[in-house]
Amino acid sequence: MREMREDRQSLPVRRRFFFECYNCKNISSDALVLLFEKIVERSGMKLILPYQKAEVEDGVSIQGIWEASTLSIHEWHEPRFVTVDIYSCKEISPFFAVELIIDILEPEKITFGYIFPEEMVVIFWRE
Repeated sequence: MREMREDRQSLPVRRRFFFECYNCKNISSDALVLLFEKIVERSGMKLILPYQKAEVEDGVSIQGIWEASTLSIHEWHEPRFVTVDIYSCKEISPFFAVELIIDILEPEKITFGYIFPEEMVVIFWRE
């Protein structure tokens, strides 16, 4: 496994950003699609396939695959809650997404989390 440790530097960039948006004023399907499209546009990533949208009784989910990465938006009608998950194999700043979320969804509160692989804890290692 030592080779794996040395190869770690050659792995692609991986960044995960998570936003939770509470009590959003605008949770229409059109607003969520607009948010999705604007995040794709502002990130500089290109969609490989058209996004998929599923509307169910209690919410909407939109997912897309972009250049070895993914973008997911999930909305629940009650309690007007939206999550935005960005996985990127490209160096991007999450702050552009915050501006878009505020402008489009108009949430009362946003929480944010992230995962960078170099900060992850090893939970299994086989030699």
